[in-house]
Amino acid sequence: GYLFVCEEIARYIEMNLERVGPVSITIEKIPLAEFNGPRTKTEVRSVSVMSMRLDALLAAGLQLSRSKAAELVRAGRVQINHQQCNNLSAILELDDLVSVRGFGRFRIGEKGGTSRKGRTFLEIIRYI
Repeated sequence: GYLFVCEEIARYIEMNLERVGPVSITIEKIPLAEFNGPRTKTEVRSVSVMSMRLDALLAAGLQLSRSKAAELVRAGRVQINHQQCNNLSAILELDDLVSVRGFGRFRIGEKGGTSRKGRTFLEIIRYI
């Protein structure tokens, strides 16, 4: 884990914090400028959807049926850009972040054009 503290308390924590619950820990102090954070693992997939509606993108992004995606929305388990959304027909934009409690999250990536039947090709960036 990471703990960000002001300089005044850093030395005190470094000298006194030895355990978190039953687990022994070690502390490594690094300057904030050198902190890179954890690496986020993603998986990029190309999908085609009929529209940019929430239910269609949920189904494509999580590889579910549209009816299962609709159940998740109605159950209040879906957030768009950290805001709960209960509207199945909400239109999503590029770079929107979709989170589904119990299923993970994904971001809408770049558009890749349309098919002859009018389907839109998109990149789905799923966080794993």
